[in-house]
Amino acid sequence: MTGPKELAAIVAGLELKVQGHPMCLRFEKLPGVYRVIYPDGDFSTHGAQARHTSGGKIRALNLLLDAIEREWVRSIPK
Repeated sequence: MTGPKELAAIVAGLELKVQGHPMCLRFEKLPGVYRVIYPDGDFSTHGAQARHTSGGKIRALNLLLDAIEREWVRSIPK
């Protein structure tokens, strides 16, 4: 069973992954929402966000990482 300290460490690690991603100009932790603002570039949107409820932060951060990675890969010229 994963305890609160372990879960908090997982959340903190995922937040660091988001903040360190090339697509992350700014990372915002708002009430119920994580938001990434993209750097200037030729992207289909200006950022991404994922909503979370109590206990859903890990899922939201993983969804956010998936979204910004998809946009990153999509932006690479073929």
